[in-house]
Amino acid sequence: MINIDDTKYPEVYFFSGILLFETQNYSKAIDHFTKYLTSAEVTSGRLNGAIFFKECAVFALDAIAHPVQFSPINLGKNVNTSNDEYINAVRADGLTLYFTGRQNDGNGNTGGDDFYYSSRASDTSNWLPSVKMGPPVNTSGDEGALTISPDARFLLFAGCQWEGGFGSCDIYASKFSGSDAGTPVNLGAVINSGSWESQPSLASDGRTLYFASARGGGKGKSDIFKSYLGDNGSWSKPENLGEVINTSGSEMAPFIHPDGKTLYFSSDRQVGMGGIDLFVSRLDSSGNWSKPQNLGYPLNTSGDEINIVVDAAGQKGFISTNQLGGYGGYDIFEFDLYDEIRPVPSTYMKGVIIDANTKKPLEAYFSLIDLKTNNEVVRSFSDEQTGEFLVCIPTNREYALNVSKEEYLFYSENFSLTGVSTDIEPYFINIELDPISIGKS
Repeated sequence: MINIDDTKYPEVYFFSGILLFETQNYSKAIDHFTKYLTSAEVTSGRLNGAIFFKECAVFALDAIAHPVQFSPINLGKNVNTSNDEYINAVRADGLTLYFTGRQNDGNGNTGGDDFYYSSRASDTSNWLPSVKMGPPVNTSGDEGALTISPDARFLLFAGCQWEGGFGSCDIYASKFSGSDAGTPVNLGAVINSGSWESQPSLASDGRTLYFASARGGGKGKSDIFKSYLGDNGSWSKPENLGEVINTSGSEMAPFIHPDGKTLYFSSDRQVGMGGIDLFVSRLDSSGNWSKPQNLGYPLNTSGDEINIVVDAAGQKGFISTNQLGGYGGYDIFEFDLYDEIRPVPSTYMKGVIIDANTKKPLEAYFSLIDLKTNNEVVRSFSDEQTGEFLVCIPTNREYALNVSKEEYLFYSENFSLTGVSTDIEPYFINIELDPISIGKS
């Protein structure tokens, strides 16, 4: 039709522009969108779409001409299989990763989506054979979008079509006791609605929850929200992150880095390469999010890049993709982040709380205070079985660690991470609490 008479039906340039964009013919797509936008037949229903896809085509041409540093490494056959594996979380110490997969049972059969984890020794980059998490977290149905709290005490994840749920998918939490995960608990009607809620991510304070939701009143098909856990144990009304982050399309898979201000997420309506792309935005001192930055080509492609997880040190990223070959379906890859998309480096404090007399592990409350702002940045409890605790903390600050437990003397210690920005060494500390007794202070 264009070759016969391109003035007869100018709207054909809109549709041909879409096809050209989807087949990565970006230069010609720009030309066709330009012709449509300068015609007299532009309709209000097509205008925004033509502008958006033209901007995407311009971006894609420039991104391909200026590729970012990206050297992904497949995590290997101990993690990836011929089925799909989706990266979910990495512990603050970097020694355990969690993912969603659908693996063979040894007889060639595959069930629903379940959670797995793989560990590695601190002196090696090799991941050990993955282990399937057992019930009650894994069920006969589908589970997905797992995240682990920064203190490694809780799992949060999406359970879909579960009995007693509020919508198609709800967010649940399960508490660890030692290595065992407890019965999942629905986060309730404040977080979960009659629609779809999924992809939770907890900030390093353990109290700020980011998640994706298709609830009413949003900006588009699915938006990113955040909620705060109050001192009374209740979640605040979810707050939409606003139009800087959320668009008329789908924003999903939020990952808030332990620095508390670097947010990675995916979107199909922010300007990008096509399909779903990955972005980063940063929270300023006034509480405003920066304009999202596309992570660039070839990290983003014309296909779907679903989510990204970044380690505490801000050095390594993990993604799931079917664009890089591998063992089949979506595989998990690890890569070095280039400087422009790195977060503020964070490290972790790790230790054990025990009774000073009996040397038995204790479940004790601990709180980490930023001495400059006097704000509490982390609060949690040590594990009731092992006494272990893990705290993820941004560097270049001074902290006070306070530990308390009924019938024991209060413990406090200050430490400094100022000037630490690279080659971060974790802070190990074992704490002995003295039982209250005459003469002790």
